[in-house]
Amino acid sequence: MFLRRNSLLFAVLAILPLGGCASWQKPALSVQETSSPELLSADQIDPAMRERILREVGQDVQERALRDEVKQHPDNVDAAIRLTNALVGQKRPHEAVEVPRQRLGCS
Repeated sequence: MFLRRNSLLFAVLAILPLGGCASWQKPALSVQETSSPELLSADQIDPAMRERILREVGQDVQERALRDEVKQHPDNVDAAIRLTNALVGQKRPHEAVEVPRQRLGCS
């Protein structure tokens, strides 16, 4: 009997705080959306750094698109040249050399 009362008391004490969190009148936690500039503190980001990030992300997207184009159309020499130029522009000459080698069947 004593054990049963303690279990009941424990259950009640465990549930009471949860009841306060699940109040219907006002939420205990409020979620407010924060705009991206506020999250990033856009006014504190150096414009040159922002430009560099955008340029790097753009290069990454361009490279991925060119690689996909070369994979889909292995005989497209223009796409291979554009990919090679993009890799050279990113100062990745070893990868740039591999593109024409793969097209020509050299190992």
